[in-house]
Amino acid sequence: MKKLYDVKFTFDPKDYDGEVKSVAVRGEFLFYKSNLTGHTDETGMVDCDRKYTCYEYEEDMDNIGGAYVEDMTWNEDAKQYELTLKLPAGLYTYGFVINPEYCEKFEGFESAFCNVYTKDGQVKGLLNIKEHFEKIRSGQKGSIVADPKNLPDIPTVTGSQHYSQLIVGDCTEYSWLPINDRQKAGTVSYISYKDINGDTRSLGVYLPSNYSRDKVYRTIYVSHGGGGNEAD
Repeated sequence: MKKLYDVKFTFDPKDYDGEVKSVAVRGEFLFYKSNLTGHTDETGMVDCDRKYTCYEYEEDMDNIGGAYVEDMTWNEDAKQYELTLKLPAGLYTYGFVINPEYCEKFEGFESAFCNVYTKDGQVKGLLNIKEHFEKIRSGQKGSIVADPKNLPDIPTVTGSQHYSQLIVGDCTEYSWLPINDRQKAGTVSYISYKDINGDTRSLGVYLPSNYSRDKVYRTIYVSHGGGGNEAD
């Protein structure tokens, strides 16, 4: 059985500019079994195969994109909302839903982003998601916020990123997770570029720790018929 980590989420209502009656954690904490049953080119596993919550996690399950929401508990002594989940190693996105409002699950187009899985494995609609995107489209502040204690460091065109990143475990469990020896770790830089429509987008560039600009130039030059000559 893979190691499960106790991941504790906390939210201080003083970090939100508005009334806070309740708070929930919304994150990509759903899993699926690798023996997919309904996957085709037209209909993928997201639509056909059952999703499992972290409470149902079993060996060999994999993380899958999808929204899981669970209400947090108020800690009177600490004056904050808290929730602890057991999660396997992986990279997850999450945010806080302020004053969550649930409803019957949505059908049609809205179902893709307004429906969430709950602790008991049911699917419900989350009115806050629909309301959130309607507000931010009009320039207002929505009711889904990133973790104030773990703000996103991935830039966006608008400068607004609604979800924080959570890294559980390290490279000993998954090679693409952060390495323990920082001297062997690479770097990630972000740049902006214009796409074919003229819209500005962001691009992340990873360079390994042993990256050499000169080495890359020489390799590219030779591989394109440079006649064995090295670039300066």
